[in-house]
Amino acid sequence: MPKKDRLYIKDDLYLKISHPVQAEEIFGLIDRHRLDLERWLVWVHKIDELSKCRRMLSDAAKMTQGGQIFNTTIYYQEKIIGQIGFVRIDKSNDSGEMGYWLAPPFRGKGIMKKVFPRIVDFGIDRLGLNRIELKIAAANKASLSLPEKNGFVLEGKLQEAIRWGETYQDMMVYGVTKKQWKKRLSQFFRPST
Repeated sequence: MPKKDRLYIKDDLYLKISHPVQAEEIFGLIDRHRLDLERWLVWVHKIDELSKCRRMLSDAAKMTQGGQIFNTTIYYQEKIIGQIGFVRIDKSNDSGEMGYWLAPPFRGKGIMKKVFPRIVDFGIDRLGLNRIELKIAAANKASLSLPEKNGFVLEGKLQEAIRWGETYQDMMVYGVTKKQWKKRLSQFFRPST
């Protein structure tokens, strides 16, 4: 039986709003896969102890409640496997910036392929966003394919936009508007002739 605090993708795959009670499991996941996650997520090195993870999730819960972000945790077969959501919401312009991560053992299984369009739908339909953008490290080829396969438009490259240790990484910027997203869906469901 479906529970109200979940956004179901399919029976064994759902999203829940991120909360400090998830800290132990999320920290364990980050810690086990730290080397891989640090390659793509600039914030991972800051979460080096459970208390910092709990504080991050507490801040995220408050900011989600306040409408500045919308952070969810991805559950698969009742285990936490990553997060997805809007890391920034600009209410005055009805726009949001997406972010996501998935633990390495769960990549390549089509999970993010199912989750990604549902969170975009949620952003447009429930949060009232007109525009969604996504910034991805240019070297993260696997992650670059996700927005491309979902109708996002490559809007440009931000050169040396983010610092990783002693180097700077280029970021690719993707975007989609409500109109583009709905048009994509209408083409997908167009009856064959």
